[in-house]
Amino acid sequence: MTPTPTVLFGFGMIGAGFAADNKMSIHFDYATHAQVLRDHPAYDWQGVVDPSPAARETAKSWGVPMVVAHTDDLPDGFKPEVAVIATGPDGRRNALESLDDLKLAILEKPLGADGDAAAGLLADCAARQIAVQVNLFRRAEDTTRALANGELERQIGTPQAIFGVYGNGLRNNAVHMVDLIRMLTGEITAVRALGAVRALDNPPIMDDVALPFALTLASGACATLQPLDFSHYREVGLDIWGTDGRLEIIQEGLLMRVSPRTAHRALDDDHEIASDVSEVLDNGYGRALYALYDNAAAWLSGTEQLISPGENAMRNERILDAVLLSAGRCGAEIEISA
Repeated sequence: MTPTPTVLFGFGMIGAGFAADNKMSIHFDYATHAQVLRDHPAYDWQGVVDPSPAARETAKSWGVPMVVAHTDDLPDGFKPEVAVIATGPDGRRNALESLDDLKLAILEKPLGADGDAAAGLLADCAARQIAVQVNLFRRAEDTTRALANGELERQIGTPQAIFGVYGNGLRNNAVHMVDLIRMLTGEITAVRALGAVRALDNPPIMDDVALPFALTLASGACATLQPLDFSHYREVGLDIWGTDGRLEIIQEGLLMRVSPRTAHRALDDDHEIASDVSEVLDNGYGRALYALYDNAAAWLSGTEQLISPGENAMRNERILDAVLLSAGRCGAEIEISA
């Protein structure tokens, strides 16, 4: 397969900056789009667009042939077929509108500042027959995919209760947990805010907020997500209690462990979850972003469907909109349409 001409918009932290984090590099072979584009044989990384002079200087050090401040500065003959959009949600539609030969857009979440903006972006892409893959990288990770395809039930039975934490914003990190809950345990049918909306100081996504909330699943089980203040420590994770065991996805996904259902150690004729004899599951979080690009390359060659399409991301964002609507209605339950 001939490498596909590709342009990257945004050379910030997820664009390239995390590659300089020494501790992250221990656990993540691919923490940024730049690292994948540098190494993946299916993509011909030809350009970077970023208005920041400092970001452009950094991009030049990666050996990118074209580094410009604005889309209009790209040469007339440059016809990328893949655009990676690692900027904030504002301006994405304009960036895509300026590229005539696109086949695929790989986007960061959120798709838009709200659900309506996200829907508008997807409608524009659909009208131009541009496919959308969204960086919800857990959908590309092998262990997580196996759990979603039956291994979760084999390991812990039917989920009864789900608890999760997130930080740095509803649309920045809570969206990953909402998507992971949907992936592993089924669709969400209703939401309810459990507290007041709290503004964040200098959030990664402009105007993002935090609040605790509950999600009702189609199975009848309930998941709750609570925000953490990352100034104390970081964590984005889930704790799923099933009928036959417990699955913890913690340390931002770097640790997955299963605890079995066993005879109760302090009561006759009863059972417990033996959380002190857990089995650690191997996982490939450090290469999940590369795997997301693998899938996109397979889509370009016509051999696979996209595993994190825009429509899936759109449902996540509608769910978060409903959480905020519930908060504005004093915690009223808001149903999520099919």
